[in-house]
Amino acid sequence: MKNQVPHRDRSITTLLLIATVIFAGCDSASQPSNSPPNTEQRPQSSTDASSADNSPLTPETDSDAQASAVENTSPTASEDTSATPSADKTAESSVEAPTMSSDAFRMAALEGRTADVKRGLDSGIDIEAINPSRKHTALHMAAFNGHTPTVLFLIKEGAKIDCRDLEGKTPLIHACTGPYPKTVEALIKAGADVNAKGSTEGFTPLMMAAGLNQPAIVEILLANGADKEAVDQDNDKAIDHARRAGLSEITKLLE
Repeated sequence: MKNQVPHRDRSITTLLLIATVIFAGCDSASQPSNSPPNTEQRPQSSTDASSADNSPLTPETDSDAQASAVENTSPTASEDTSATPSADKTAESSVEAPTMSSDAFRMAALEGRTADVKRGLDSGIDIEAINPSRKHTALHMAAFNGHTPTVLFLIKEGAKIDCRDLEGKTPLIHACTGPYPKTVEALIKAGADVNAKGSTEGFTPLMMAAGLNQPAIVEILLANGADKEAVDQDNDKAIDHARRAGLSEITKLLE
């Protein structure tokens, strides 16, 4: 076993609470009364939130989406008072703008409201529309909360499997932070890279699952070719994250 050395406050086990708090808050603030129940919830953590202010795990949600799920973006009436509008203006007025904001679209994905996600796509929303500050797509959002039906729908509609957010994380990396084996399996079956690395910390899906006590996810990843010898930017392997968190069951899986 290698000697332990002081680490910056970026151990995987310190990063879960901020994600839990932000996403739970967004769910409770914006969940419509007639929305289907969220069957897979984030586990709670007693970790001090102050240690995870810069968590690389947290897909920040879109603030505007909580204010309104639908915004009217139709073009205003033309100010041209001429009796016979030009052909160009006639064609332009026939093109309808999306009736759902991209913020509301991603929030629907985060909450697993597949019908609303479909409505957004039908209205013209770009399936790869991102949150400008964090570059999360709808697929990132759905994967993070383990909403497998929404994930499968987005994949069917052409969402990029290995799209990257601001920190280089893929939807699979986010799915591996929670107890969502069905979501992980769905992404892998669709072709997700099991050895993708984030661009800031260098965390792989296996490191995430190992450090956040997800043994079932670790087994799925290993069975699908995850490299347990891969190292992050601190030269730590998945087993190092498990040992640091005192997770003996996962440590044995990775030995």
